[in-house]
Amino acid sequence: MQYQLSIRKVNESDLSVNRPFMPEDEDYEMYLSAFIEDVQKLECVTELITNGNGLVIAIKNESDFEQLHTAVKHLLNNSFHDKLVSDSGFSKVA
Repeated sequence: MQYQLSIRKVNESDLSVNRPFMPEDEDYEMYLSAFIEDVQKLECVTELITNGNGLVIAIKNESDFEQLHTAVKHLLNNSFHDKLVSDSGFSKVA
C-alpha cells in the first residue's frame, strides 16, 4: 500500500500564536531531510520515495495506515511543528 504526503515550507499564512516565526528558507532542506529520516525509521514503513515536496510512503499492510498516520501527525505537531507543514494530509496512491 502506498500513500502520498505533500510537505511544504511554513509561510506567513501559517503563523499564529503557536507558530510565531518562520524558519529560515535555507534550513528547509535540512528539516525536510530530518523528517524523512524519522518517517523511514517507522516500523510500518517499507519504502519512502521523495518527489519534490511530495513523499510516497509504502507500508506493509493496509492495517498499518493508522500507525503511520498517528506517527506522522505526532512528528508534524511536535518536532517539526514550527518547521514544516503538510498541505492536505495523506492520499492513497493507486
